[in-house]
Amino acid sequence: YTLVALRIAWAHLSEEAFGVWALSLIVAGYVSFVDLGMGSSLARMLIDHKDEKENEAYGGMVKTGMLVFLVQGLIVLIVGVALSFILPGWLKIPVGLQDEFFWLMIGQTSIMMMGFQTRILTQILYAHQRMDLHHLAQIAQFCATLFLLWRCFDAGLGVYSLLLAQFGGWLVQVSICAWACRSRGLLPRPGKWGRANRRQFRELFTYGQDIFWIGLGSQFITTSQAVVISHT
Repeated sequence: YTLVALRIAWAHLSEEAFGVWALSLIVAGYVSFVDLGMGSSLARMLIDHKDEKENEAYGGMVKTGMLVFLVQGLIVLIVGVALSFILPGWLKIPVGLQDEFFWLMIGQTSIMMMGFQTRILTQILYAHQRMDLHHLAQIAQFCATLFLLWRCFDAGLGVYSLLLAQFGGWLVQVSICAWACRSRGLLPRPGKWGRANRRQFRELFTYGQDIFWIGLGSQFITTSQAVVISHT
């Protein structure tokens, strides 16, 4: 997917526009660290409660996860908007490209925020060992994104084609995951949604922190190796 998407973008964008788009992707990637390991933590906790649909423990954990993702999504949006104002001058982006970078950052972080709001669906599928359905949704997302990318570029929308394609792909993926969770009875049952509570949040946060620091350490090691290799 990445190879094809880059090829399509390179064929339709100038070198400067392509560079601005790539830069916005890199910055958005760093903003995604706001997750702090909560995604993996929630999936692990849901596994412990997925067979407790009758006593509201499962529904309470789902609600707690939704609240966590809501807060994280808002933080992503706030950080993204702030960076869209700060980075153009700091990174010395040419004046003629600063508007494009600004709107790309706003669009990228907005789509990322929506992704945080709906991540609970993929965590539910993971907890019930139905990652096959999640993977099928991702395949459909990639296909939809590539198709929309091609059509938007042909329509002359330039770098904004990337945002429209990403939004369309996200919509397809979320729709499939929501259908899978609902049709297979993986969501909490009516009247058994429970309540979000502090104890469950502390469990999520404690476990998530361990995952986050391990992942951050691995990323640092990988980046350091790449720097050493490039210098060599």
